[in-house]
Amino acid sequence: MKMVRASCTPGSAGQNNNGGWFDGFVADGDGEGVIPTTDFTYQANGNAMGYDIMLPNGKGLIGFGIGNGQSELNSDTGDINGTALSFYGYSWLSGQTYLEGLISVDSLAFDNRRTFMAGSREE
Repeated sequence: MKMVRASCTPGSAGQNNNGGWFDGFVADGDGEGVIPTTDFTYQANGNAMGYDIMLPNGKGLIGFGIGNGQSELNSDTGDINGTALSFYGYSWLSGQTYLEGLISVDSLAFDNRRTFMAGSREE
């Protein structure tokens, strides 16, 4: 498997300021099946980006992110495509107590194709 990943957080919210972020990857590889006809290769890529806002006095964070990904499997053929939009946040209530939440809307699409070969049978 080969994978390349890139990240960028120019104004990381973890440093008590607001900031955008980006993350992406590209990967490919292959695998061996139980029998030679089940060997496969795959490619995948995806990215996500968002923005975080620190709450006053560093007491929490709210943010949003959007991302998508694609995967292709070549045994016969299959594709998966997805997109997600998320809103998240946390807030310190007191001491070691905090409230955390996430709302996400996702969409996935699957496209699978398989080839079956039937031969003749002599009796």
